[in-house]
Amino acid sequence: MRCFIAITLPEDIHNRLSQIQKELKLFKGDINWTRPEGIHLTLKFLGEVDEKIFPTVKDVMEQACLTEKKFKLTTGNPGVFPNPRRPRVLWVGLKEGVETAGRLAKFLEEKLAPLGYPPEDREFNPHLTLGRVRSPQNLEPLMDYFIQKIKIDSMVIPAEYLTLYQSVLKPSGAEYQVVHKSPLLSL
Repeated sequence: MRCFIAITLPEDIHNRLSQIQKELKLFKGDINWTRPEGIHLTLKFLGEVDEKIFPTVKDVMEQACLTEKKFKLTTGNPGVFPNPRRPRVLWVGLKEGVETAGRLAKFLEEKLAPLGYPPEDREFNPHLTLGRVRSPQNLEPLMDYFIQKIKIDSMVIPAEYLTLYQSVLKPSGAEYQVVHKSPLLSL
């Protein structure tokens, strides 16, 4: 099964991100838009996971949750990877709480590496993916609008659980199913 560990967003943030996507879709860019209900903060992408190893992955998640208390993240400015001249991914950044999310991501990386899930080559950069660029069609006006005009109110994301998701690939796009939830320490 194809899996990842993430922090889930509340419905009101999914709704706001959906509104931003609707504004950007007016430019008719060749973008593969993330389903709003599927937008999340990925802490560790695992890829294929054998069901036999789920208990160990769940144990690592439980250990990670014992290292941090529940916390809040806040949304920040829009951005792109790798850069605005050659965008591949459109995203919304995060401000407050990123240090805690980073520590959780690092813990998961270190503890899951011996199980065959190597650390990422790049530094953890917490973001919420809105869409992935497929081609440069209508991209320049869309990017100008995205970077200069999209204003994102500071929205609060309560981080109370780490969630292990299974990604099910369907013709309509990936759908995410909860496999396991581990609660962070109470405040």
